[in-house]
Amino acid sequence: MQRLEGRSALITGGASGIGAGIARLFVGEGASVAICDLNDTLGSALARELGPKAVFVHLDVSSEQEWMSVIPQVVRAFGQLNIVMNNAGIAPVGDIETTSFDEWKRQFAVHAHGAFLGAKYGFPEMLKAGYGRIINTSSSGAVVGYSNVLAYAAAKSAQHGLTRSIAAHCRENGYPITCNAILPGGILTPMVRDSIKQHMQISPEDLDAYAKRIGTPQDIAHLAVFLASEEGRYMSGQCILCDGGMTYSVNPRYDDRIGPSAKIVRG
Repeated sequence: MQRLEGRSALITGGASGIGAGIARLFVGEGASVAICDLNDTLGSALARELGPKAVFVHLDVSSEQEWMSVIPQVVRAFGQLNIVMNNAGIAPVGDIETTSFDEWKRQFAVHAHGAFLGAKYGFPEMLKAGYGRIINTSSSGAVVGYSNVLAYAAAKSAQHGLTRSIAAHCRENGYPITCNAILPGGILTPMVRDSIKQHMQISPEDLDAYAKRIGTPQDIAHLAVFLASEEGRYMSGQCILCDGGMTYSVNPRYDDRIGPSAKIVRG
């Protein structure tokens, strides 16, 4: 059974990592998918790989003007918009002592403003279609203290209030739209791998061991399919951890909340 047959989806940050995993599974489940990203090369290549049910559209999620342009493009391509997957993300290292105000604002522009704009401008099309799913990719960093990615964790936390407030609005008005957030933890995406290599003193052996005990983009994609499908119709306003129990592990030998057990290197 193709659970998303006849649905269309817009996925931000869709060119690689979790977004690409979701795009592949959505198409496999029958959906038409707009891959939205700043990386034109990777995004266009993925759209070609996925075939006629996928298109690539360049999008800076922090730009209201670009959102106002992209939504009509997706509707023209697929005839409707049913699913907005606010997945775009960046995660530069910085704590309360080292994070600049400019970086703080950049994190909120991508994660908080971007999710708001995707939901706001996708909303009328979902109402028109009579079926809507808003899914925000948050982070386990929104519910535990991640001292080394301060602005990222704070901006992801902002998505939770957005998620719950949209869900309440839809229930109060009887709208056929749900809104949920997925909180990945320990997913070895290219962004995470690059951050580990840049900021941590770690051997290739330790990185390989880490990769074997954490999740993949497909693990997040399966949850996204459920939330996007008819099966998820009564799930709304939820912020769902998907981290293999990592958040609740207190054994320092396996504390992967900030990556492999390794020393953070400043600068």
